[in-house]
Amino acid sequence: RDAAKYRIDTLDDTAAGTRVSPRTMLELLTEAAQQLKLAHPTHIHGPQLGEPGNVEITIEMIRALAGRPFHLAHLQYYAYGKTKRGGLKSEAERLVSCLADHPGATADLGLVAFGPAMTATADLPLEYGLSRQAGAPGRPARFVETGNEDCFGVMPLDHLPSHPVHSMQWATGLEMALLAEDLRQFALSVDHPNGGSFLNYPTLIAQLMSKPLRDEQLATAHRHARHRTGLGDIRREMSLAEIATLTRAAPAKILGLKNKGHLLAGADADITIYRDDTADPQRMFSSPPIVIKGGRIVVQDGQLCETVSGKRLTAPVKASERGIDALGEGHK
Repeated sequence: RDAAKYRIDTLDDTAAGTRVSPRTMLELLTEAAQQLKLAHPTHIHGPQLGEPGNVEITIEMIRALAGRPFHLAHLQYYAYGKTKRGGLKSEAERLVSCLADHPGATADLGLVAFGPAMTATADLPLEYGLSRQAGAPGRPARFVETGNEDCFGVMPLDHLPSHPVHSMQWATGLEMALLAEDLRQFALSVDHPNGGSFLNYPTLIAQLMSKPLRDEQLATAHRHARHRTGLGDIRREMSLAEIATLTRAAPAKILGLKNKGHLLAGADADITIYRDDTADPQRMFSSPPIVIKGGRIVVQDGQLCETVSGKRLTAPVKASERGIDALGEGHK
């Protein structure tokens, strides 16, 4: 009911109940990350997620942070213009071009895959709106608000090719990936579980590698995916090397993990071995015969061989005496 007062239309709007603008917060956080020399830059979830016309404030944000490293989460959801009737239209080309002009910026693509998904977000007004669109009586949803300090919403959802928004999101995400020139700026993601399960990666990778596969899916999608995006006009088919960049090298670089994403001496031995089956990339990426973690075989021919515990990654940041005193004895 009061959603309008929480809406951010420009970076200089002030957050409800404060005198702080998004521009101020973004400048402060990116500056802090630089001063602390964090390996991973400030991770930004932008305003107006999924809304028609949100590409304007997304580009405003990119330009406002020019010269500073930063990372934009699930970029596909912020790549939209607005039709004359207020609907979605893809602005993938414009957004990718803007990012190319700002090499310090990185993003994960946030692709959408058709099939079952589960929305999970702290953006409660967004989640409530999704539940209303999906038909609240037939769609169970859970909303939690804790002392006005935090909130959470979760709801099962099916991404359908026949749905105008779902089909636009699928097409726009692929369009953006295929238009990108420097793939080191991007990581392949489906924003699991909101955009669909990570089990959909083989299908999406296959569509990036094969125009006939994309066209086959596009033909079954809602007409908006064909008429309001440029996906059908793109002939590019990604190579194995480009997929390796999107799924291995670029994510490792973006996260500041120097020992991952490559096979050079000293790298962590995290390796997936695939059969040479480029004629059917979906099958190839769906069933790797060997998965190695830390030099040990954990999966072989579809069978789990060993469970290897991960490790917590921390940034080597030195706290000042003043900061330690403020946190208390237990944090020294």
